[in-house]
Formats: sequence, structure tokens, C-alpha cells
Amino acid sequence: MPRTRQFDEADVLDRATDLFWRQGFEATSIQDLVAALGINRASMYAAFGDKRGLFLAVIDRYLARSNAERLAILAAPGPARAAIGAFLAALLAEAEGAGPRQGCLVTNTLIEMAPRDPEIARRLRASLARVEEGFAEAIRRGQAAGEIGRTRDPGALARYLVGIAQGIRVLARGGAGADQLRDVARVALDALGPAEAA
Repeated sequence: MPRTRQFDEADVLDRATDLFWRQGFEATSIQDLVAALGINRASMYAAFGDKRGLFLAVIDRYLARSNAERLAILAAPGPARAAIGAFLAALLAEAEGAGPRQGCLVTNTLIEMAPRDPEIARRLRASLARVEEGFAEAIRRGQAAGEIGRTRDPGALARYLVGIAQGIRVLARGGAGADQLRDVARVALDALGPAEAA
């Protein structure tokens, strides 16, 4: 009969997320995880297989939550340009928040792990594709309402905005000032083109 887990998996994944986010995958040792998670090695291996298995569980959970929040902002009722602005404003709020600038877990993982781990790269690409499609849907909605230039290619604009979102996170982690980051977001909104008559 399988043994019941003696720990709260959500709490363990939250702690693991914080640790991987601060240190990255490679710099996080098994001993670091055992100390931070409050479970022993045997329990960790039984639940997640190994460090990479735990990391995949962290990434999957983070992506599900992050995408749900981000896509909800883009799909919110009201003007599409305002929804895209709200998405960028949320990034700026995170970047300008108190505490150490750790960047985005997705962005950090893209840089550290994606070049050498095809499975992680696939999951991250799929996540970014969902965000790209969320942007594209908002752009098409804005074009239909005449708030976004109709001559703009929604797919190209969506890819551009994904790049801007990742860039804001990298710049923030590198110490860019709030004014610099706001300039990036403002110019990104300008790239949507002028509103047009319906």
C-alpha cells in the first residue's frame, strides 16, 4: 500500500520556486533543497524523482498560475489597448517592487536551461506561445474597435510584445531604473499605432 505523503506539496513547491528563482537550477544543490523545503531526501525523491523532476513540477505550476493571471489581464472587458497597457503595468510593478531583483523565473530559465534541455525549452516555448496568442487576440479586438492601427500585423505585434515583456524583465534584473522601464513600455504601446475611425 503506497505511503501517504507527510508534507504539503503546494508549500514544498512554493519553497522550491523561491529557491530556484533566487539561485537558478544549477546553483541549487540537493542539500539546499532539503534545507529549504523541510523534507528529507527520500521524501523528495519519492515525490518528484530527482532535482530536475522537482524543477519541472515548479515550472509547470508557475507557468499555469502566471499564464492564467497574464491572459486574464489581456482578455479583460474594455479597451484592448488598455488591457495591453495593464499587462505591461503589471510587469513594471513587479520590476519596481521592493526586494532583490530576481527577474522572471521563465526568463531566467530560458537563459539558463533552454539551450541544453529540450523538454524545458519546449514547455517554455509553449507558454510564450500562449502569451503571444493572448496578445494577438487583444490586438485583433482592438483593431476591430478601431483603437489599434488596422494596418499592423497582429501576429508580428504580438511577437514584438512578448519580446518587450521579456526585455523588461531582463533590464529590471540588470538594474535598469523605473524611468527606463516605463519608457520601454510607453514606446511598446506607441507601436500599436494610432486609433482609427471605425
